[in-house]
Amino acid sequence: MRLLAQAPGWKILLVRLDEDGAVPEHSAPGPITVHCLSGEAEFTFAGERRTLTSGDLITLEAHTPHSLRAKQAAVLVVHVAA
Repeated sequence: MRLLAQAPGWKILLVRLDEDGAVPEHSAPGPITVHCLSGEAEFTFAGERRTLTSGDLITLEAHTPHSLRAKQAAVLVVHVAA
């Protein structure tokens, strides 16, 4: 995970996951967007599972528990508002 940009109230992260790589369940203090740039990842939140592929974008409200697992190597951009 690499911080791309940050200012008061927001940050943008680049997340690279190898196949079967994962980000364990957590939540963010503000709303987030997750944009899949390449690969395929399973995004789990609020009892739902969604497969994200290149070009897919998902948004979540603040404090929503979520996790991520790469079905194949994946690159994602995450915007976190605080």
